[in-house]
Amino acid sequence: MQRPSVETRVLLNGCWDVFHFGHLDHIKAARKLGDILYVSVTDDLHVNKGLGRPIFPQEHRVAILKAVLCGIDNNGPHKVFIVSSLTEAIDFAKPHILVKGTDYRNGLHDYHEKYCQDRGIRITYTDTPKLSAMEMIIEAGRR
Repeated sequence: MQRPSVETRVLLNGCWDVFHFGHLDHIKAARKLGDILYVSVTDDLHVNKGLGRPIFPQEHRVAILKAVLCGIDNNGPHKVFIVSSLTEAIDFAKPHILVKGTDYRNGLHDYHEKYCQDRGIRITYTDTPKLSAMEMIIEAGRR
């Protein structure tokens, strides 16, 4: 009797405010790493990006991500959900792989590294260019 194959679950976690081309590249790179893509969105209360952030409320950020993922996956297996923390996202998705952007290449906070290690979750980093929504907003204001 053949054992059923395990589908590889991949988790992306972030604020996703303001969604930009760097986010799109990051999602596409992560999508290639597994069978099911989970994307968690940090809730409005826990976004730590500075005064006036997030610009878009969590419901808008979720709607944008769902639309983007439908385009990338052609309605393939993915899930977008709201969380207050990375650990909450991990507990919900139970990923095999956690994907972070190049700005985390030097590692996550020790607590998150250990949290993943204790659960057998591989942490990997995309090599897509780092783009900052805040820097883009400031630059647009200068023009």
